[in-house]
Amino acid sequence: MTKRSQVVLASAMLVTGITFAVISGMGGTKLSAASVGQAGIDLTKYFLWGGVGLLVISALLYIRASAD
Repeated sequence: MTKRSQVVLASAMLVTGITFAVISGMGGTKLSAASVGQAGIDLTKYFLWGGVGLLVISALLYIRASAD
């Protein structure tokens, strides 16, 4: 993977991670999906942890690109 593609991928992950974190913060418990038994599945924690994971991967890609 070239340095340019690492930076572009890291930037895309950064924007997506921040978006997921903001969605989970603003949505609160309103982000739910109905399951078969009409019990809601809370999507907030998945958006939050997905956003945090993307931010960590983005940081690692930036560090790897700067080390090359």
